Amino acid sequence: MYINAYSFISAAGENHFKNEVALSKVKGRWAGSVDLPLVFDQRFQRDDRIVHLALHCARYIDFLPHLEPALVNLASSRGATATLEQYMKLFLSDGKLPPLVSPLTTAGRLSSTVADYLQVSGLVLDHSMTCSGGLQALMNAQQFLNSGKVEQALVGASEACLTDFTFAQFDALRLYSQESDIACKPLIEKEHNTMVLGEGAGLFVLSNVRGPACRFRISGIGQGIEHAQHAVGLKGDNLIASMEGAMLNANAPSVDCVIAHAPGTILGDQLEMAAIRSVLGDVPVISNKWKFGHTLAASGILSIFWAMELMKGWRPQVPEALRAAHQAPDQINIVMVNALGFGGNATSVLVERC
Repeated sequence: MYINAYSFISAAGENHFKNEVALSKVKGRWAGSVDLPLVFDQRFQRDDRIVHLALHCARYIDFLPHLEPALVNLASSRGATATLEQYMKLFLSDGKLPPLVSPLTTAGRLSSTVADYLQVSGLVLDHSMTCSGGLQALMNAQQFLNSGKVEQALVGASEACLTDFTFAQFDALRLYSQESDIACKPLIEKEHNTMVLGEGAGLFVLSNVRGPACRFRISGIGQGIEHAQHAVGLKGDNLIASMEGAMLNANAPSVDCVIAHAPGTILGDQLEMAAIRSVLGDVPVISNKWKFGHTLAASGILSIFWAMELMKGWRPQVPEALRAAHQAPDQINIVMVNALGFGGNATSVLVERC
């Protein structure tokens, strides 16, 4: 699948990752907050921030004019959580709600609003599969494009999870970072979990036809699932299956680099690294969550953009304490991107130069 247009936003910047200091304190916790002014159609002023982030990105999207855009498939792990929390407080105090609460908080609101803004007719899907949701939306697009039912597709994810209830959920899991120096420490040894939430969004226009501005393509996608009652019971078989599936799907003999899911947790980072080594050997492995946090369903999407920037020659200024574990090779032509989520699901995507 060719990436013919794209746009993204994160705490590290808009359509680039140039912000030097991306993590800051939000509600007393480290977080990746998008502090850029969002521009979107005022018809959607009352919508949740996940919609506003996606609409902001949609302003930069252009479809190939000779193909019909017939699929919009966006993902979000948490959905309109800020709006839900706001109106739940109102309901608990008053016992009543205004009439727009239901349409503003339905799972389908994200994709349908972006489709409305871009005037896309056809199939509109919302997707939620925890933190691998964004990459699974890509997998959906691959199936629709290869079937011939769709000529081009808009896919991606949006997450605005910096809310009281979401923070409390990860506090309860004892995953959230309490570090005082480097907030998130993926892929290095640590004594405590250092996960940090971030918000962000990203959109792709995908097609089996290469557009004039296309420089990158999705060459392989794989998926795996592993069943365990608790996270400590997982062995990484889901990620092994997803990476092997992506390599087989792309018919790729090797990759130059892996952008790991690596949320900065002790167990998660260890399991993923072991799975990567078992499938790909001694390949360079890096992460980006130290930069803008864990954006849940959008994390895999933003990692694809990170891969594209690396292939253009950009390199981040990695903190000294993380530098040894985040060394990207000088020349990069094909990158594996991983995303894992609660429930034992894993998705892997290969991104390469055209």
